[in-house]
Amino acid sequence: MSLPVVELFYSLQGEGRYAGTPSLFIRLGGCNLGCPGFGCLSPSPRDGSLLQGCDTLRAVDKKHFGHLWRSFEDSNELKAACTKLLADERAPARWHCVITGGEPVLHFTNPILYDLITWLVDCHIPVTIETNATVPIDFTRYPAYTHLFYSMSVKLANSGEAYDRRVRPEVITSYATHGTEAWLKFVVSRHNLDAQVAEIKAISSIAPAVEVYLMPLGSTPSELEANAPAVFELCRRHGWRYSDRIHIRLFGNRGGI
Repeated sequence: MSLPVVELFYSLQGEGRYAGTPSLFIRLGGCNLGCPGFGCLSPSPRDGSLLQGCDTLRAVDKKHFGHLWRSFEDSNELKAACTKLLADERAPARWHCVITGGEPVLHFTNPILYDLITWLVDCHIPVTIETNATVPIDFTRYPAYTHLFYSMSVKLANSGEAYDRRVRPEVITSYATHGTEAWLKFVVSRHNLDAQVAEIKAISSIAPAVEVYLMPLGSTPSELEANAPAVFELCRRHGWRYSDRIHIRLFGNRGGI
């Protein structure tokens, strides 16, 4: 069994609870959602066609991008690549690891990923899984996952996905119960605010003790800027936490940053 890695890079976390934290990013390939409602356009490197979906479509669409992914066949190979990258980047002694996608939890039973996570936990490295919180984890069989942080980016109707595909209450509850830390993170636009607020309240009631972060929709600095004031006001009014998207604001929708 191999593990598809789209990107492996060192940067600062751009969003959520640990925004600004020096982090090693491991972006895995594959996703169970397409989120066409986000409307991010990306040209196919295979045939030049224009594809639509989320801002990390390169990690979602295996048909068009899969040939660019790197397959790791052994966990020691992946650990060595991580160690070399951190040394090359002169990373500080205290850093986090962010495992993202696509949807990284699709690979939770993969022995290469599980061995990597076990190694990170044993080294006392904080690990965040960025997930859409729709894929259940067997925490009993794979106990290392109980030591991780779960950034649950549950999708709203603006994603274009059907409700029963994007909201899985039992998975949200499981992550919040078994993870060392967990928080909810929603992508919000300035349009149809009342409907988005109603959805956020309904979804957050599934795990009422979990903190809620709102991020403005945007795959470009201009789109981010257009949505940010309305999202900021929602957070101020409802007591939610505002999360910017530092990487988008500074660099646009670039990979590896």
